[in-house]
Amino acid sequence: MSSKGKVNGFNLIKGVSYTVALSCCNISSLHKYLFEDSHSIDYSFSAAVAFLKNKQKEKFAVESNSIGQTEAKQLLIKRDVGKILKKLHEYRFFLPIEEELAKYEAFAKRFFKKYDIDLSNIPIRIVDEFPAPYSSVQASAMNFDIFDQEEFNIPMGISLHREYLAPFVSAAKVSHELVHSCFSNTYSHYLARGLEEGFCDLISFILTAKMFGFKVSVNLMLNSRFIYPQTQFLTTYVEAIRQVSIVYRQVGLGGMMDILRKGNRKGRVIMKELEEAIFTGWEGKLAGEFVRKGDRNPNVLRFLDFFIAYPYSLVVSPLAYFLAEKITVGASISEIIQTNRIDPFEGEEAVKELQQRVFLVLTEGDRIISDETKLFLKLNLLRYEI
Repeated sequence: MSSKGKVNGFNLIKGVSYTVALSCCNISSLHKYLFEDSHSIDYSFSAAVAFLKNKQKEKFAVESNSIGQTEAKQLLIKRDVGKILKKLHEYRFFLPIEEELAKYEAFAKRFFKKYDIDLSNIPIRIVDEFPAPYSSVQASAMNFDIFDQEEFNIPMGISLHREYLAPFVSAAKVSHELVHSCFSNTYSHYLARGLEEGFCDLISFILTAKMFGFKVSVNLMLNSRFIYPQTQFLTTYVEAIRQVSIVYRQVGLGGMMDILRKGNRKGRVIMKELEEAIFTGWEGKLAGEFVRKGDRNPNVLRFLDFFIAYPYSLVVSPLAYFLAEKITVGASISEIIQTNRIDPFEGEEAVKELQQRVFLVLTEGDRIISDETKLFLKLNLLRYEI
């Protein structure tokens, strides 16, 4: 793995935050709000902890006599920062990012080799800029295949953008891009999209769970794929995981690797045939000749069930989230607002939001007559926006 230069404290905090079950619905917005000035600190546990503790003291002190949207946001972000701090202490000893990635690369390539897919000749580089015509692409990693080599004279291999390097996250990107590289040797105008992205994400999820633990892998996936609000382009990745869940249930990991092995020889046409079969039925060669069935891990099946069922739209403003923790059936709204020092006008609007935006409460006059927020708070499925 080739590299030059160095990463900083922002990269470290960013990576750790992705492994946490955050209540914020957009991890990118959280990073911008919190950590832009962390670029000046070292890539070390002590520097990251000192930075976050200082943030908690300086940026999130609530001094107002009443709590509105601004104060609620400060309180909730302070809580999420506390989660990141706790996770930092769990990961107290960090390898330098290049060492972690080299270790993960070797592990991932051994995994593919076990299924007779030899990716030992796929180099992984850390770069400061992607080559033309991709130099303006805002991505953390790219796989360059034989098409890029012949059309643009770009050497085949995987490039990780230094600016976006982060522990855990970049490792997951390595295995994601290695799946893409299974199709690198066959010239094709087919796009690396759709179901192929689902293969990349699910196999990366499985490998990341093996290396770092199941909970880390789950949080990495949820924080990456359920950003709210989401562009139409990012939604295609969510759809791809739903599609690949069908494949996994049908043929298991062994069958998926069989598909990749065929793709390694014949190119992306294999993936396009499979994608068509998903939408037209599983009869014929797909059910029998196309792949052999393999193991289905119960933990992976549970994750896929959870991913498909995930209530993406349960997002509210900070004050509505704050109020959701306080309300109870039968309680007076005005008393809840007064007891918790909530701004009366903003508080009433936040209660309306819980009813009209996500329909988790029902009110009659000044009373809460139904409240379903507690289940989704307990499961960390109700989220707040910045």
